[in-house]
Amino acid sequence: MPPGYALVEQFADGPPERWLARGPRGEAVVLRRAVGLDGPAADRQATEMRRLAAVVGSLESPHVLPTVDVLVGSGELVLVASCAERGTLADLLDRRGRFAPGEVVTALAPIAAVLGELHSRGVVHGHVAAGNLAFAADGSPVLCDVGVREAIAGRPASGPADDVLALGRLGRRMLGGASSAESLHRMLEAATAADPQQRPDATSLAGALLRACPAEPVRFREIKTPGAGSGDVSRPQRRLISLTKRVAAAVAAIAVAAVLGHLWGSRSGGSGAALPALPPTGVHPVATATTDWPAIARGLVTARFRAVAAERLGLLSTAYVAGTSAAQADAATIRELRTMHVRPRGLSADVVAVDVELDRPDAAVLRVVDRLSAYALVDRTGRVIARQPMGLPTTVELSLSRTDAGWRISGLRVIAAGQPTSAPSAASTSS
Repeated sequence: MPPGYALVEQFADGPPERWLARGPRGEAVVLRRAVGLDGPAADRQATEMRRLAAVVGSLESPHVLPTVDVLVGSGELVLVASCAERGTLADLLDRRGRFAPGEVVTALAPIAAVLGELHSRGVVHGHVAAGNLAFAADGSPVLCDVGVREAIAGRPASGPADDVLALGRLGRRMLGGASSAESLHRMLEAATAADPQQRPDATSLAGALLRACPAEPVRFREIKTPGAGSGDVSRPQRRLISLTKRVAAAVAAIAVAAVLGHLWGSRSGGSGAALPALPPTGVHPVATATTDWPAIARGLVTARFRAVAAERLGLLSTAYVAGTSAAQADAATIRELRTMHVRPRGLSADVVAVDVELDRPDAAVLRVVDRLSAYALVDRTGRVIARQPMGLPTTVELSLSRTDAGWRISGLRVIAAGQPTSAPSAASTSS
C-alpha cells in the first residue's frame, strides 16, 4: 500500500480492486489497485495510465473523474482518484430499477459528450458500465476509469462504436421498457444497432439525447429496495458520505486559500517570469499617445479574473502569453477549484490606477493597482459555502508582450499585497 494512504473498505473486486481510502490530508479518495505485477509490467501500465490521466485532465470537463496520482511499487499499481459522493449508477439501478426519460437524458448526455471528446483525442474508454458512471454531490454524472480496463486488466482493445453501444444499452436499461419518449427510444435503438457503422458517434448521440426530451434532475433517495430499511445506500457509500462531510469545511477553507493565496501573490512560484530591465528611477519612458494603457490593463486584468471565475483554462490565453509561470499559476488555481467542486461566484477585480514603467513597440511594464471584489464560494448546486469580502488595493507589476492576438501578460509580480478586510466567513450548512 502506498505510504500516506489508509484503506477504509474494499467495495469492488478486481482487477483492479477498488478501495475507499483516506489520503495524506484526510481527504476521501478511491484507489484502483492492481497487485501481483512484475516490475516491467507495472512500469508499462503506469506509463499508459499517466498518458491517459493527462488526456483526461485536458478535457476541462466536470463530467469525467480525473486520476489524481499513479503510484507504482512492490508489485502493485495504484490509481488515486477523487470521490464521486453520490455513488454509481449501478447502486442506483439496484435501488430504483427504472428512471424517467428526463433522468436518462441528465445522466447520459454529458457522458456521451465526454466520450466524444475522448474519442477525438484517440482514447476509448473500453468499459462504459453502470459501475463506471458515478454522480457528484450535486447529482451531475461523472465518467470513471477511463482506459483502466485495457491498461490494467489487459482486456482487448475496443473502438469508439463500442463505447456508444455500451452507453446506449445503459440508457435502455435505465428506461426499463416502454415510455412516452419515443424519440429517446429511437435514439437509444440507433446507439445499440448491431452494425457499428449504423451507430451515431458519441458527440452526435449527446446532442440527440438533449433534443429527445427535456432533462430533469436524477432522484436519489425516493425509492428503496423492499426490506432494505434505512439502507438506501451501500455500506461503503455511507462511509464515503460520512467521510466527505467531515472534510467539507476543510475543503472550503483550502479553496479560499487557493484563490486568495495565488491571486494576491502569496503562493510560492506565482510571481511569473523575470521582468525586462527597467530604466533608472525617474527616467521612465512616457506612453505613446496612441496606446491606451489603462484600457489595456483593465482588459487583461478582467480577462484573467474571468478565466478563474469561470474555471476555464482555455480563457487564460486571453490574458497571458502561453506557458509563462504566471499563466501556469492561474491554471493551478483553476484545477484546484475544480477538484474541490467549488466556484468563486462574482470574482472580479477593479483597476484603480495604472502607471507606465516601460513602453516599447513589443514590450511594456505597467504598475497596476487593483482591488479584488467581494465574492462567494459556491458548490455545484449554487449553495454558498463561504463568503469573502472585498480586498484592499494591491499593487502589481505586469510585464506585457505584444503577440499576434494583442498585448498579453508575460510576467506578474506583486509589489504590495492587499489583505482581505476580514477572514472568509463560512456559510451556514443548514438547509
